[in-house]
Amino acid sequence: MVLSTLLQSSMHALVRHAGTELDPFVLVFYRNLFGFLVIIPMLMRTGWSGLHTNHYQLLFLRGFLGIIGMSAWYYSLVYVPITEATALSFTGVVFTALAAIIFLKERVHLRRWLAILGGLVGALVVLQPSTGQFDPLLLLVLFSSAFWALSFPFALYFWQWPVGEQWLWLVLIGVVGVLGNLCLVRA
Repeated sequence: MVLSTLLQSSMHALVRHAGTELDPFVLVFYRNLFGFLVIIPMLMRTGWSGLHTNHYQLLFLRGFLGIIGMSAWYYSLVYVPITEATALSFTGVVFTALAAIIFLKERVHLRRWLAILGGLVGALVVLQPSTGQFDPLLLLVLFSSAFWALSFPFALYFWQWPVGEQWLWLVLIGVVGVLGNLCLVRA
């Protein structure tokens, strides 16, 4: 879990750096492309059976929502202070709990409601909506946390070919992102 956190934080810094020159949709496309290339050796070892599911519609919906969330997250990483973006990204567990209540009809006791309320209050503290320091771009982080790779059509609209060292940053984003996710799943 610690390694996952280090890798994901590193990826966020890489996205912020590369996002000064490349559009966030282009970053999402290459993150998924190079991430997929990292996964190919695993697929060759285990075969396609590891990807078997009886719910392909849900798998594609998850992929679509994941791309929307990742695009919003990358965009916000470029324009929002990374500390605030990271703090707000922790609302993902709040949205997960709310989704479990709504869609899975999960029973919730007082302690969980208090945790959800505490998470939402924490998000408000970071957002500072009643002060002159409120940045509406911070809402993108919440949007991405609520959704979390169909990025190609969006990337085409903003397309720009990477040059020089940008390729290195894109490969690193893909590799570090996938390794961070794999560590998270393993943990």
